[in-house]
Amino acid sequence: MDVVDAGDVSKWKFPPFEATEHEGKIYGRGATDMKSGLAAMIIAMIELHEEKQKLNGKIRLLATVGEEVGELGAEQLTQKGYADDLDGLIIGE
Repeated sequence: MDVVDAGDVSKWKFPPFEATEHEGKIYGRGATDMKSGLAAMIIAMIELHEEKQKLNGKIRLLATVGEEVGELGAEQLTQKGYADDLDGLIIGE
């Protein structure tokens, strides 16, 4: 999720499709951005499910792609009605 195109791979200092640790940092395509936010939302959903927490409404995790190129993932989910019955929305960006 949330990973832009690698572009010209020959211009990368480290292989873009591998996680390379160098001097205490991780380099690679998709190594940062909203990975922690997405992980936190997934864990929250799992916790709610496992605790059988009663909610006053419907909750749904919708993870999308294409934020840098016209919000294509969000547009498609909206067009297909996945957000029609939601009472609220959190965008973890």
